[in-house]
Amino acid sequence: MINFFLKIFKTFSKSKFKFINPPRVDIVIFDNESSNPIKEILTDKKYLILQTRRENIDTLFVSLKIFFLSVYYYRGNFLSSYIISLIKIIKPKIVITHIDNSYKFSEVALRFKKINKKIKFIAVQNGARYEILENDSLYKKKIRKENYNKKFFIHVLFSLGRYEREIYKKLHVNVIKNIPVGSLAVEKYRKFKKKNKIVVKKKKQICLLSDHGTWQSEMSYITNNLEKNFVLLTEFCLKFSKEYNYKLVICQKRMSPGYRANPNEKTDFEYEQIAYKKFLNKEHYKKYKKLLLKRKKTGFSTYKIMEESEVLISTMSLMLRENLLLRNKILAANLTGNLIYNFPINSFFSLNENNYDIFEKKLSNIIKMSNKKYFGKIGRKVDYCIKDNKYPSKIINTYIEKYLR
Repeated sequence: MINFFLKIFKTFSKSKFKFINPPRVDIVIFDNESSNPIKEILTDKKYLILQTRRENIDTLFVSLKIFFLSVYYYRGNFLSSYIISLIKIIKPKIVITHIDNSYKFSEVALRFKKINKKIKFIAVQNGARYEILENDSLYKKKIRKENYNKKFFIHVLFSLGRYEREIYKKLHVNVIKNIPVGSLAVEKYRKFKKKNKIVVKKKKQICLLSDHGTWQSEMSYITNNLEKNFVLLTEFCLKFSKEYNYKLVICQKRMSPGYRANPNEKTDFEYEQIAYKKFLNKEHYKKYKKLLLKRKKTGFSTYKIMEESEVLISTMSLMLRENLLLRNKILAANLTGNLIYNFPINSFFSLNENNYDIFEKKLSNIIKMSNKKYFGKIGRKVDYCIKDNKYPSKIINTYIEKYLR
């Protein structure tokens, strides 16, 4: 109870108060986090962005109507009832988010089935959703009493490819309409390249994307040495780059310093650094620190690096699929021993064994292979895991126009 009031006080103390009801608009963007791609689709439309994370809230609407509605719709979480009251007052036709795995978004969408079922709750996928498989696995292994997939409810999901449509259906995730559109990020990157006249030239280098912390913590109960084996992929890459005289670029998962929810707790970035220091030997950790490239918020630096590299290596990153879409080679390496982290396409570029000799041979063969032969072997499978579509924003916009009528 004390922590609850401390959180409320912290939110209030850093927020500006608007003693009015929010304006009525046809479109609400749910969650200001990663909202830029949605805003770019809605350039010619009027919308309102709702801050839905306590740590991000810096503006609060205050009125008697909001207060009474928040109390009326209260079901154990004041933030949820506050958000519901705002949407109730705004009366939008569409509520859209780029955080497709938000339980808060699904909770609110489900509540509006009774409050106002005319409002369409739309989500645009922005990550590889291995957590759907994790949720199912944790429930079946009885680590959790509840299947978290049952918490999801989305009217329309603009997904990456047919893979999501199949896996969501198979695992009974409540998505009414699942429309594969491809990657908004790749569309934006292509425009960025064209506008800035960027020509990508291949270098004698490989790129490793860190996946640290992308799994749910409970997975360690059913997968031995999970964190250690994710770090092991870095060790394999360091060893290969030394043996074959290849430059290695390591792109970290977390931005520094990152959000610190509690001053006494470490950030995800700090946990990532601790893990690499723990599981890499001193020599490899020293090289890792030297080769580590810090993430930038703008400029598409990681996309450019992965295109410059002969091969992109990772386990779970969405950028593996996006790099295929950009017609660049990948090695999807799952060293964890848990099949749910396998790449959606089980092909010659997939590695599902914890063995350096197999890794070395597979990576060497991929490097030697021409792009023509590489993508000739894949055929049309790329479209299964990520739709080969240059303008996903146009498809999304077409549906938005339809729902606004």
